[in-house]
Amino acid sequence: MKFFTPFSFGMLVVAVLFPRTTPCATAGGQGPSPWALTNAVTTAWEMSAVRFGDAAGPALTLGEFSAALARRSSEEFEVALTLRYSRLEPDGNADTPHWGAWRPVNELSVGMPLTVGWTAGRARIIPSVRWAAEEGTDWADASTIGVVAMHAWPLKAGHEVGVGALVSRGLGRTRVIPFPLFWWQLGDRWQLGNSMPLGPATPAGLELRWRADRRWTLGAGCSYRNDRYLRHSEEQVAEWRAVPIWLRGSYRFGPLGVTLWTGVAVARRIELRDADDGRRLRSLEPTSAPLVGLSLTARL
Repeated sequence: MKFFTPFSFGMLVVAVLFPRTTPCATAGGQGPSPWALTNAVTTAWEMSAVRFGDAAGPALTLGEFSAALARRSSEEFEVALTLRYSRLEPDGNADTPHWGAWRPVNELSVGMPLTVGWTAGRARIIPSVRWAAEEGTDWADASTIGVVAMHAWPLKAGHEVGVGALVSRGLGRTRVIPFPLFWWQLGDRWQLGNSMPLGPATPAGLELRWRADRRWTLGAGCSYRNDRYLRHSEEQVAEWRAVPIWLRGSYRFGPLGVTLWTGVAVARRIELRDADDGRRLRSLEPTSAPLVGLSLTARL
């Protein structure tokens, strides 16, 4: 079985880093709750490679690199710039000749998170633009504009609850995806909260974490994953959905960290839609399949 496919990316980031810094949030659940992706982080770099599926059926290999640069002008206000490049490689047997040959997909997204804190809690709004298309496609037709809005209310003992929603328009569809925000201290070593934005995870999920010590964290969780992109025909949009369920182990040494993932992707679905009106043309529901992944992080 081929788990990882080599991927290449090109990205130029020119930014001014400000000397004001605060303690780093970590991927292991230490520090502030993880729903605010750049909370207390001046710079963050992440690289992930994840395989959904196996050679027996439709599979998706995801390679991803992202960077976040943030400036916190006060304890109440923070602005950041996030850049993310992904390469998706669909392959495997789709059980039908009507899908056509899959091609590698390049995806680039740019966002500007704004975080504001007040007595009632914290709010974050993230406007973004994203391009995702198979190789050989005109990127001018592959854009999606979206915004994520979130608000969390602090409770006693460091707990937080809140709500969030993604609203996006592009590739023939308007979508609204709500999700909960949750951070609960179950003890000195246990936390329950939103899943990390790494590997198979997205904020639209929950994870139970056990912090063995300052370096090691173990986690178990589930999330919702949706990848959409313009096909090379430029008349169809492919949509891959799954609910990843995983176990992970994370090890941190200073600002660096490594995470290993393993689990299963359930509720898988692949759809082809009309690129103009979003009308569904055909769909496929593959069986559950294994997932495995590796994530590297640096938060400075």
